[in-house]
Amino acid sequence: MGQLWLFIQEGFFHIVSLDSLDHLLFLLALVAIYTIKDWKKLLIMATAFTVAHAIALVFSIFNLIAIANETIEWLIALTIFYTCIENLFLPNFKSAKIYTIGIFG
Repeated sequence: MGQLWLFIQEGFFHIVSLDSLDHLLFLLALVAIYTIKDWKKLLIMATAFTVAHAIALVFSIFNLIAIANETIEWLIALTIFYTCIENLFLPNFKSAKIYTIGIFG
């Protein structure tokens, strides 16, 4: 159980670190078109991103996939840009957003 708590702490500090502002920008871009009354959708989206991100990290840890850091950083920027474009021009695409989040996570 102590190991789980350590991973939770590491994950939290990974997200709020100034070196990881791209994560916060992506989450902000995801939720920008929602209101507080959509809190269940927001919680589902944040959870989907977290689970998908954790799966990607596991793949990386076990060397199941290896992508250069420079490529990852470029892809993160691309996901933020795409999410903003989706919010602006495809507002009715909300029902499929969970799949986009899973892929981007």
